Formats: sequence, C-alpha cells, structure tokens
Amino acid sequence: MTRRRRGWPAVSLAIAVALLLGACGGGGGDVSATTGGAHTAGATGRVSTPSNTPSAGPTEAAEPSPTPTRTAREQTPAAQDEAFAYVPWGPDDPPVPPRYSSLAATSSTAARCDDAAATIIPSAFWDLAVSVCRAVAGAGPWPSATSVPPPPPPTNAYEACLDAELAAMLQRAVRWHAANPGATAPQVRYPARGALSPCQTRVFETRALADDGRYAVPPGSLAVLVFAGSADVASTVTVDGQPAEVLDVEPASGAATLIVLVPAPAQAKTVPVAVTTTRGVLTSTVALPAANLATSTTAPPTSGTPTSGTPTSGTPTGGTSTGTGTPSSSPSGTGTSTPSGSPAGSASP
Repeated sequence: MTRRRRGWPAVSLAIAVALLLGACGGGGGDVSATTGGAHTAGATGRVSTPSNTPSAGPTEAAEPSPTPTRTAREQTPAAQDEAFAYVPWGPDDPPVPPRYSSLAATSSTAARCDDAAATIIPSAFWDLAVSVCRAVAGAGPWPSATSVPPPPPPTNAYEACLDAELAAMLQRAVRWHAANPGATAPQVRYPARGALSPCQTRVFETRALADDGRYAVPPGSLAVLVFAGSADVASTVTVDGQPAEVLDVEPASGAATLIVLVPAPAQAKTVPVAVTTTRGVLTSTVALPAANLATSTTAPPTSGTPTSGTPTSGTPTGGTSTGTGTPSSSPSGTGTSTPSGSPAGSASP
C-alpha cells in the first residue's frame, strides 16, 4: 500500500508531463485563451515577447504626431489674435468722397458703416467693404467672399488711389477670415486720428497743355496742369522754383486740378513742381517744351472772336490776329495771344 501510495504521484507526474508536452506542441490557442488573449490571434501568445520590441517602434514613431497637434492647437488662438491693418486714413482728416470718409475709424466701433452703405457706388466691391466694416464692428456676419472684386471705374487718379488702399485692406481681412474660419473678432490695427492716406499727399499728374483756346496764354508762356491730392482753391504752385500764376482750379472731391501759367524755357527740360496745400507741400516734376514749340500753339482763331468764355475787355478792335502775338486788343479768357498791358488774368508772370 505504501508503494501504491508512492506510485500514484509518479503516475500523476508522468501524466502531467505528457499533458504539458502536448500543450507545448499544439495547444497554443488554448494557452492564449487561458492567458487572457482571446481578442488576439492564436500566434499572439508565441510572439508576445518578441512583439514587445517592434511595438516600441510604432510608439517612438508616433511620438512626434501629438506634437504638431499640440502646436496647431496652440497656434489657433495666436492666429485668431493676429492683427491686420485697417485703411490708412484717420477720422480727423479723412479723404472724401463720403463713402471713403465714412469708413475712417480708430476702433472697431468708430466706423460709420451705415453712412458708407448709403453713399457707396453699387458694386460687389463696395458691398464687400460695407460687410467687412460691419463684421469688424461686430454688427454683422463675416462675408463669405474668398477674394476681393475689382472696384468700379474711378472718376480720377485720386479715387483710384483710395480704391487701391481700400482693396488692400479688404484682401487682408479676407485672408484673415480664411485662416480663422471660426473666429469673429480680429485684432485690427487702426490709424491715428489725424493719419493721412498717402493718396492725400501725392501729385498725380503734371503736364504742359497745348493752347486749346480755353486759357489766355501769352506768347513765350505755357499753361501747365497739376492734379494733386488735398489741393484746393487756396493752394499755391511753384514751377522750377518760381511762383506760378494760377489760371483755374477744378476741385475733385479731396483733390484738385490747377492750371498755372509759367514761362516757356529756351530748351525743353524737366523741372520741379511744388504744390502747397493744407496738408503740406507736395512735390513732383513736369516736362516743359521749348519756347518755340510753345509759342507756335498760341495762334488765335482767324475770326478774332473768343472761342470760350465771355469777353471782359470789350469787343476786339484790331480785327483778326496775324498770329504774331501782337494784336491790338484781345479779350481775356480766349485762346488768342494777348499784347503787353493785357488784363491781369492773362499777363505773363
């Protein structure tokens, strides 16, 4: 009995060894199930240990991916805080017409968007300008535009300059909104109250005029056109350093065309021009033709009658002009040459 008692453990041990060997030979699936690997492939139990090493590879490769995600999240508020510059003119000294001056502002609530809407030129360009004005002020949604339409044809070069400045601001606003689709409150950089648009301190055009009969141009003189921002009836002009007589001023909504009388040079040359305005002295240059070319364009009409305007010195008594520039009398405001001693408005400076 004692041997039998000792034998049973031996037999049990042999059976256990056999079972163990069998398990090692083909019972991998059972082992996997036993060890809690039911959600993995049967081979997982056999490669579980080696798989620890490759698993570190994906982990290491994946580590950089959260970093861009965090960076993007960190950049989102910063992007929303990025500022874009508003139009460059301030409300204390804005350009005109009113559709431009109404947009002038030093803060998001200072622009008069409704006033701008009432004075705009009907167009997609100005509709976008008013929509951006209201969106910046928190008084309306951001427009869905992804580009800025062209402005309507301008009346003159001054308005074309202002349109370009406004279009540049609208492009900045559209780009900001595209980069921050969910944001509604950009940090806008506004100008100072008295800031001037560069358009307000610019001479846009200078040129010598052929005598078309509109102005009385004495022989040896030239009429010169000067178109400048901020110019008005009080503006003065110097050409080649000498004061020029102002024959006419044509205001143009924050700018003006001045027609001035200057001596024709002996030889063609380009000379400096300076226009004194309420906003400072604006400078440019003008090309002047030689005197012989200038005087050849001053021959009066053969009839001897004024071509425009109303005579101020009476009916001519000397008959038709010979074209030599020495008629006995000529009314001011005509295209005829005038003699010495002609009315002050036609005298050579």
